Amino acid sequence: MIKLDTEKPQSVWIVEDNRAYRESIEFAIEVEQGLVCTDAFHSAEKALERLSSAVAPDFILLDIDLPGISGLEAIPLFREASSESHIIVLTQFDDRPRVFQAIGAGASGYLLKSSPVSEIRRAVIEVLNGGAPLNSRIAKMMLTTFTRVPPESDSEKLTARELEVLNLLGE
Repeated sequence: MIKLDTEKPQSVWIVEDNRAYRESIEFAIEVEQGLVCTDAFHSAEKALERLSSAVAPDFILLDIDLPGISGLEAIPLFREASSESHIIVLTQFDDRPRVFQAIGAGASGYLLKSSPVSEIRRAVIEVLNGGAPLNSRIAKMMLTTFTRVPPESDSEKLTARELEVLNLLGE
């Protein structure tokens, strides 16, 4: 299991229009060993503009409800500009369409703003280990969605182990 390297911290950008929340997450990231907030933006446009002339961050914590280009619209733009950056959605929205759109567009994880900072840190480590962190309510919603929709063919059915993992995520 990969752990955060305190010698070479993971760089994090925060894209959040709520100044107070952005600053509190920025502060929380700064005090975490192995993470460093290298930039913070109030809009996706500003972050994308900076990405064209800066070293890409390891992680982008991205709000969905942004002025101008929404976070959902920005995910593929970030992925195109920096395929190596991991995008973790950090938002208040937990509805099915937004969750699936964000993940389908290339988000590495989906957390709610109510998540404690320790969960955000764990999400970064989980992504480094090849995982896809989801808030437990989001995981439960996805599990419910996939268990209610009959697969189109036998090759699309989830294995018993895959269902077990989804149930554990939901719990």
